[in-house]
Amino acid sequence: MTAFDPLELEVMGHAFAAVAEEMGAVLVRGALSPNIRERRDSSAALFDQQGRMIAQAAHIPVHLGAMPESVRAVRERGPVAGDVFLLNDPYRGGSHLPDLTLVEAIGHDDGAIAGYAAVRAHHADVGGMSPGSMPQGATELVQDDRRGAHRDRTSGDDRGQPANAQGTGNQCDGTRDGYDVALTRAVSDALRIPVIASGGAGKLEHFYDAFTEGGASAVLAASLFHFGELSIGDVKTYLRERGVEVR
Repeated sequence: MTAFDPLELEVMGHAFAAVAEEMGAVLVRGALSPNIRERRDSSAALFDQQGRMIAQAAHIPVHLGAMPESVRAVRERGPVAGDVFLLNDPYRGGSHLPDLTLVEAIGHDDGAIAGYAAVRAHHADVGGMSPGSMPQGATELVQDDRRGAHRDRTSGDDRGQPANAQGTGNQCDGTRDGYDVALTRAVSDALRIPVIASGGAGKLEHFYDAFTEGGASAVLAASLFHFGELSIGDVKTYLRERGVEVR
């Protein structure tokens, strides 16, 4: 067994703890949500290359106690240095679904993984059957919302394509060639919250397509209204005549 100098061990222990505390401080200062900025419903910790916790901030015990299982779930996915995982699955180290965990694989200069940094924070609403994503009387996870693990590859190796990443594109904004109906449909099918189609409207038919083919709950089309080419009343009348419910 390698002998450690007690003084050096204590210094390093406090150094790692300070890193975790600063991770938490940056998360709080950079947050927009009052759940994080004001209630401080968030936690941060550091892990070694084997997924063992080596430092934690003085944050929320229920977060920190489950975090090692989240890191284990990430390690089972075969991460490379620079990968960032987002997960909330209670069967993989999550707590309840509104608590989202980010785990990043930290690498040496040679690309080998040196450890993992993890933060967890409560989100106000991630979908589900009632606002707040903590419905009374829920009997299955889908009633809180979807669960899962998603990876964003930030490394520059030949595996560097996003895997299981969720997002929206803005390639249709301002084109007036119509909304990205396929993407809007994919997002609306995957989520249990209202989806807004953004940009791309050039004529009345585009609004109809976004609602019927894209499954959007609402659409944005500022320029058409701003320049007086259409009015909101024109759009509502057109949609109502074609069976789309409008307010």
